[in-house]
Amino acid sequence: MSPYRTLPHTADLRVEITAPDRAALYAEAGKALTSLYTDRRKVRKAGKITLEVRGESAEELLVNWLNELIYRFEVQKILFSDFKVENLAKDQLKVIARGEEFAPQKHILKDTPKAATYHLLNIVQETDRCLARVVFDV
Repeated sequence: MSPYRTLPHTADLRVEITAPDRAALYAEAGKALTSLYTDRRKVRKAGKITLEVRGESAEELLVNWLNELIYRFEVQKILFSDFKVENLAKDQLKVIARGEEFAPQKHILKDTPKAATYHLLNIVQETDRCLARVVFDV
């Protein structure tokens, strides 16, 4: 079973992400976002970059993280397929992201998320997993 799935939503994209812990949740959220754009399996781990975001809460950190990835796609045309969380603090996330430049002939676009939102956003830490639901504007 995939650690993320889309959920029904009237106009936007809603995704549910599960992971064993909060650090893994941010990595899986990055993979889920890439999977909204295209088939993530076709995105090579050709280059790597260190990305850092800040937020006052776990939810704000998640939104800022996803919006950083959206920014990288919109402005730099980079898709990421792999994420390694280097550091997770209360208000900061540092990740090594691996991916490649978007190639329209290779990376067939499915959707184009414009922003992660706070609408219906929640992160729940359960006994054996961490679960998040996030809505993306399209």
